[in-house]
Amino acid sequence: MRLVEVVKKFSEYDFMRLFLADLVSKGITKIDVNELKFQLVKYYKDERYRLLFEEISLKQQIEGDFLELDDCLLNARLYGLLSNPIQKTNKRKIFIEEPSKIFNYYSDEYKNHMHELVSDYINELSKPKIAFVGSSKKFMNTFIEKLNNDEFLKDICPQVGEEFILNDNASKEEIRKYNELLNSGILNMTSEECLGYIYHDENGLVLKKRK
Repeated sequence: MRLVEVVKKFSEYDFMRLFLADLVSKGITKIDVNELKFQLVKYYKDERYRLLFEEISLKQQIEGDFLELDDCLLNARLYGLLSNPIQKTNKRKIFIEEPSKIFNYYSDEYKNHMHELVSDYINELSKPKIAFVGSSKKFMNTFIEKLNNDEFLKDICPQVGEEFILNDNASKEEIRKYNELLNSGILNMTSEECLGYIYHDENGLVLKKRK
């Protein structure tokens, strides 16, 4: 009689279970499940973490890609790992007291990959966020990606004639100009539909009216 070893697949529930346990081990006890679907796309597309996402599907849409996590999030709630939504939010509490007990169910390969993913995820959450108005999240994601890859050419502003370098003195100068604008009375001249444009020269603020 020949024994055959049955290898259990790392399911989407396994992913969520191990992910939540690793979050708790690093001090994170609440998550926004709606944001999570979009936040994890970056790691889904990273070859380093392909092993963890084999049973999870990617949904593509104009507003931005997201992961199909509804079933595994429901199972996580049914098995007592997640709370119901906290009142008036999409956040849920993670109910895992001893992450090490969950870690014991998985091989070092899966645990090490998840440790790395969660560390990257937490570091990403700590970065300042850029808010924008508009419906095309995919456009903004592409813009940020190109910006990070230095794919845009820096140019000199034609009105200023020199490259703007942000430092402490430059910030103070911009604040001074802004206060000058507020005190100039120009912003109160709103009776005309289109006044023209404002620029700054050696004599101070100048309002150039349209002809």
